[in-house]
Amino acid sequence: MKKKGILELLKRREVFIVTVDILLVIVMAIIKPIFVSPANLSALFLQIASTLLIAIGMTLMLVLGCIDLSVAANLCLAGTLSGMASLAGAPVWVCLLLALAVGAVGGTINGFLVSYFGLAPFVATLSSNYMLRGLVTGIRQGESIYGLSAAFQNLGQGRIAGVQYPIIISLVLFIVFVYLTSNMKFFRQAWYIGGNRKAALLSGIPVKRQMLLYYIISGTLCGLAGILTCSRFGAITAQTSKGLELTVITACVVGGVSMSGGSGTLFGALFGAFLMASINNIFNLFGLNNYWQDFITGVTLLTAVSIDQITIMNKRRQDTLHAEEMLRKMGETLNSSQTV
Repeated sequence: MKKKGILELLKRREVFIVTVDILLVIVMAIIKPIFVSPANLSALFLQIASTLLIAIGMTLMLVLGCIDLSVAANLCLAGTLSGMASLAGAPVWVCLLLALAVGAVGGTINGFLVSYFGLAPFVATLSSNYMLRGLVTGIRQGESIYGLSAAFQNLGQGRIAGVQYPIIISLVLFIVFVYLTSNMKFFRQAWYIGGNRKAALLSGIPVKRQMLLYYIISGTLCGLAGILTCSRFGAITAQTSKGLELTVITACVVGGVSMSGGSGTLFGALFGAFLMASINNIFNLFGLNNYWQDFITGVTLLTAVSIDQITIMNKRRQDTLHAEEMLRKMGETLNSSQTV
């Protein structure tokens, strides 16, 4: 019984990814001790910070049965416009509000296209990805933003007790969203909608409005990640964060968030983000060709999606067998009662 309990526990994707993360850290600590050095861990957690902010929103999207391929472009646009505002002399709080507003507008556009216009999330957000990235290129004409004020850069480079602001902000928001998704009806409804949209409609959940609001929340988080990225590096280009959307999706799916909707947790996304950031960090530590990172990301995503599909197929098979068994027993009961 004890052995069976352990096996059942390991079947949970969150537990599996935590186990992988722990083993990775142990192995790297042995063969490359610098991996667990304070300086490297600080760089690793900084990389996770922006990914985690995006992953929070992406988790809501995937649980909802949707997707958002424009998150990286939305981040870049918000960071670019907030950086331009800073160069124009705007105070940091104005730049922050601008970044949040830009991200929210991007999320609103996606939300309307998907929920009220009925476009497929893949098509709608892929189109937004190109449009938002094109806006950045068009506005800046390919020129980078740099020479930002010290106050603006402090937002991404400042520290509290030696921990940089982006790490603190991302962890605080992660904890907030874990609480909200666990206790607030509005957020829990994302799981209901993703699990069975028709049943959610019949139960009175305003599905279209909820989907729009979830997209706005995701976009706003992109805006925050954008200004933190710009201030952290003290510069931003039209290519900043390009491809980040696939890294975030991979992190979420590896962490057990189903692309079919209805299941997944923020903790899974967190540990998935740690794994993806660790892979990138390991490439850098060993001086490996960065071009292979895309290959590894693709293989990881394909593996995670395949496991997800196999899990879904097994669950459907078990549900079918259970339903057939129930029908068989009902038939036997009816036959026995008729015989009597």
